[in-house]
Amino acid sequence: MICDPRITIITSTFNCADALRRTSQSIRMQTYNNIQWIIADGASTDGTVEVIKESKKIVSNWFSEPDRGIYDAWNKACRLIDGDWVLFLGAGDLIDSPDVLQNIANHCGTLDDTVVVIYGNVLLKKPDGTQRYISRKPTLNYFEFGRPALPHHQGVFQNRRLFSDFESFDSSYRIAGDSKFLLIAANKGRFTHIDCIVSAMIDDGASNDYKNIFATQREIGRICLELGIKVPYLHKILIDTNRIFHYIGNRIFLGKYKIYAQRFLDKIRQ
Repeated sequence: MICDPRITIITSTFNCADALRRTSQSIRMQTYNNIQWIIADGASTDGTVEVIKESKKIVSNWFSEPDRGIYDAWNKACRLIDGDWVLFLGAGDLIDSPDVLQNIANHCGTLDDTVVVIYGNVLLKKPDGTQRYISRKPTLNYFEFGRPALPHHQGVFQNRRLFSDFESFDSSYRIAGDSKFLLIAANKGRFTHIDCIVSAMIDDGASNDYKNIFATQREIGRICLELGIKVPYLHKILIDTNRIFHYIGNRIFLGKYKIYAQRFLDKIRQ
């Protein structure tokens, strides 16, 4: 492995100037300098492009044009990768501390070529910025959410050789395309866990919105079918039941259900 690896960060944006500015600051604070930051903007009109230009000292490549969703934007950015390891960081996501990328780079030098993914922990926060829980997954030998367990992509460093020159992510997916990418990667090499917090993220993505719960379920089911993944029958029953209760709870009890459910789940996760 390369002792001083180049780390590529890819961020897709659309009308998120303030969030991008926070992400930029966390990258700017890194003590490790061998970084390529690619920003794929979806033709923002709110000042996001101006924030990109303000960050030109740390932004290596950027473009602003219409896209067909996050995975289409990522695919465009992937064609510009010149790093050895690739991290996808959303606008508003923060690299947890100034020495994170240095620690990752140091760890890379200890690995052999069978490792295709390095992943750490991710701190999940509420929209008001308070902590929910830290996602730690030292092993991935179990099922969750109707598919094999996967780390949060905000804590995952993927080896460059996993990316093609054409379409690395299946852009026919709207929500779970990154899950499909990682499940395919798991058949190409080893995943290794580093017990450190890589990033902090607000837990408000499309896959967590109860309105998308059945769309997410359909996409995950389609992935498992395409990849020949056999999900244990009991797990399928439990996850389907959980989704139904989650949806009904949000529709009937709205915010109160979500607050109480999150508190209960976060205590279990901690």
